[in-house]
Amino acid sequence: MNRTEQEQKKMMEINERMVDRTVRVTEGQANSWIGKAVRVIDHENFFIRKNKDSESQTVNMFDIRSL
Repeated sequence: MNRTEQEQKKMMEINERMVDRTVRVTEGQANSWIGKAVRVIDHENFFIRKNKDSESQTVNMFDIRSL
């Protein structure tokens, strides 16, 4: 979906609230894992880290559930 620059900015502001929160990442029907939202990349994507020592992974906001 194409969004205006203003809509994207508003979405990023809302997504910033998820930073430093524990989330569930869903990958397909049966696979999911718990991680921490590290940073907002853009209006639809986050960097999520499984644990302190792991590298951050890019995850789409539609694959994230707050806990």
